[in-house]
Amino acid sequence: MPKTSKTKKAKTKKSPKTSKKITKKEKKVDEHIQPEINIGLVGHVDHGKTTLVKALSGKWTDTHSEELKRGITIRLGYADTVFRKCPKCKEPECFCVSEKCSHCKTKTKPIRKVSFVDAPGHESLMATMLSGATIIDYALLLIAANEECPQPQTREHLMALEISGIKKIIIVQNKIDVVTDEQAMKNY
Repeated sequence: MPKTSKTKKAKTKKSPKTSKKITKKEKKVDEHIQPEINIGLVGHVDHGKTTLVKALSGKWTDTHSEELKRGITIRLGYADTVFRKCPKCKEPECFCVSEKCSHCKTKTKPIRKVSFVDAPGHESLMATMLSGATIIDYALLLIAANEECPQPQTREHLMALEISGIKKIIIVQNKIDVVTDEQAMKNY
C-alpha cells in the first residue's frame, strides 16, 4: 500500500478580482508584522494614558494582578495596533484602526503597525517610566483638562523625555468631555 503524505495544504481562497489564490497566512499578514515604531504614553497619574491605549489598540494594558486590584499602572504596558486607511474616504476621516471603515463600511488597508508603551504616572514609579523611555521613538504626553497644568509628573516625564533624546512629542489634552471649553483652554 502506498504511503500517504501527512503534509497539510494551506487553505486557500480565490480573490474575486484577480482569481489569484490567497492563503489564510497572507490574509493575516498585517497582524504578524513587527511594529515599525514604539510610541510611549507618558504623563501624570490618572490623566488617561491606559484608557487612550485601549481606545487606539483595543487592549487594556494593565494586566498584572496588583494593577487590576489597585486600579493603577505599575509596570510598563504594551499594546500593538495597525493603523489603517479607507480607500474611499477623504483625510482625516479615512484613517482608523479597524478593518472596516466606520464611515462607509469599506474594507481598510493596513498602513503601519505600531507598538504603544504605557508608562506609569505615579512619582514612586518614575524609574519604570525611565526604563520605558529607552525603547520609545515618539511620545504622547497626556494632560487632563480637568486639572491644572503642569502637574508634578507631567513636568518630570517631559524632562525624562528630553534627557532620553526624544524630540518628537505630541501633547494630548484628555478628558475634555468633563469640562467646559473655558476650563479646557485654561488647563492647556
